[in-house]
Amino acid sequence: MIRVGILIFKIDGTQYAVAGDFTLNPGVTKKEEVIGPDGTMAFKISYQAATIEGEVRDRDSLDVKELLGLEDVTITCEMANGKAWVLANATQTADGSVNIGEGSIAVRFAAERAEELS
Repeated sequence: MIRVGILIFKIDGTQYAVAGDFTLNPGVTKKEEVIGPDGTMAFKISYQAATIEGEVRDRDSLDVKELLGLEDVTITCEMANGKAWVLANATQTADGSVNIGEGSIAVRFAAERAEELS
């Protein structure tokens, strides 16, 4: 069974209200095909940071500048399908956009790696 639509997003153990979808990149290597002039194909490998990004809801008690300046935090993402991911020593890297009409803040946390717990 596949369950979708539920996400529990925590920063250092504090749960945040999410707005919309989040995207997780577990930090796997990225392979791109390269075709040489003679028609031979090779692959270029590049490394990616582990990231999780989406939007959290702005609340009266939320300090937006503090949220956007977070460094060296632990991100926990618990999904509806029972899987959970952790990004340790993560840093917030989004540009700091606040959607005033929706009351949401774009966040993107990056770390060296993500660990699947489930």
